[in-house]
Amino acid sequence: MSTTPETFASFNPERELEVTVGTIKRLLEMAYRQYNEAARTDAKSVLCYWDGYIRACKHVLEADGQ
Repeated sequence: MSTTPETFASFNPERELEVTVGTIKRLLEMAYRQYNEAARTDAKSVLCYWDGYIRACKHVLEADGQ
C-alpha cells in the first residue's frame, strides 16, 4: 500500500487501530537501540530517521484515549 498524501483520503479516520501500548513500547525500545547505534557510528542520516520514528511512536502513545 502506498502512503503518499493522495492515498490518505482513502483512510477511514474513524476506524480504530488494534495495537497495544506494549507493542508501541517495544517499537520504541527497538528504535532507541537503533538510534544509539547510529549515534555511536556517527551515521547522521540514520540517526535522523530513528529520531523521527521515536517521535512518531511517542505521538501514538500521547494520542491514547483520544
